[in-house]
Amino acid sequence: MGDNMQEIIARSVRDRRKALGMSQRELAEAVGFGSHQIVSELERGQRDVKAWELARIADVLHTSLPALVKREQAGQTEQRIFWRTDAPEADRSRHEARLLERFERYRRVAKLTNAGGDAQSLPRFHVDRSTSFGQTEQMASRARRSMDLGGRPAMSLAAVVQERFGVMLFLDDLGSGGSAACVRTDSDAAILLNRNEAPWRQRYSLAHELFHLVTWDAVMDSWPRGNHRTCWPDRVEKLANVFASALLLPGDDLRGEFQSRFEGRDPSDPELVNMARACGVSTSALLWRLRTLGLMEEEAVRERLGNGSFRGMDRASMPKHWSKPPPDLPDRFVRLVALAYRTGDISRSVAAKYLETNPAELYYLDWDEDDGWAAETRPA
Repeated sequence: MGDNMQEIIARSVRDRRKALGMSQRELAEAVGFGSHQIVSELERGQRDVKAWELARIADVLHTSLPALVKREQAGQTEQRIFWRTDAPEADRSRHEARLLERFERYRRVAKLTNAGGDAQSLPRFHVDRSTSFGQTEQMASRARRSMDLGGRPAMSLAAVVQERFGVMLFLDDLGSGGSAACVRTDSDAAILLNRNEAPWRQRYSLAHELFHLVTWDAVMDSWPRGNHRTCWPDRVEKLANVFASALLLPGDDLRGEFQSRFEGRDPSDPELVNMARACGVSTSALLWRLRTLGLMEEEAVRERLGNGSFRGMDRASMPKHWSKPPPDLPDRFVRLVALAYRTGDISRSVAAKYLETNPAELYYLDWDEDDGWAAETRPA
């Protein structure tokens, strides 16, 4: 039987739904169909699909209409996503699909608003199987200086990578683990963080993923293909952790601050907790970094981290430092969508889709910033 459009759509919807681990019932409920039988009939090519239905299906499946009707440009390169070792398995495909969808939307509005040219290029470094932890620390030091992260890198990193280097930073519900992911092209990059993590853990995950972005070419060239497994991914993750610790807690600065604060004496539990909060990192990250720098013994680190009183004191200090979690969509992306709408490059419905909200919620985009009157020439 020839591949007519109905058959093409049926196969595309079925393949995409299965790739995302979604049942027919879940798809039907998300689209607004009254029964999963409608999806079943559609996927068997026994039901015509209306244009609005297909558009809604594309949205739910985090893909595009051209992709569902197989009219995407031939030869497009599939984007590879790097996940941390403890990446979620249950909904991993859906998280990847949502990240790539947001990534492409961000890239589009940046192009429409000519914002891409304002971003600086991230530094690039080479790593391979012979790269040592010491070399990785030196890499972090060079990255910190070239990116001008200042004396408290943990506190400035998110703003710098987004505003100065144009990295797209998205949040999603990745469960209770410390998972994160990243993706990049020659000119653009995005990082996915776990919405459920504490701010200091998000900062560490951000620094960890930044390592993958600045070493992307070397890591991609060495990454296992297919079922061929090596120890290289595990090694890369260890290098990324070393990079993150050295980037957020620069050795010379931390050593000087530690010696200045404690003048050769052993710090108390409250002092260590306060120092971690001041540096914007977890107590665990701080203590292990102090161990690496020879400022604390490993036994002392393990004793404190295993001490219930210390952990309780640590938790008690968190609320006043736990600010409102950042939005799932970056502020810069929201600004660019608003700009693209105001210049007539996208409609309000497209802006709403990109901002993942209802068009009625974007009424403020039609108000003139100078006199408060609704603009008459905005796209519908």
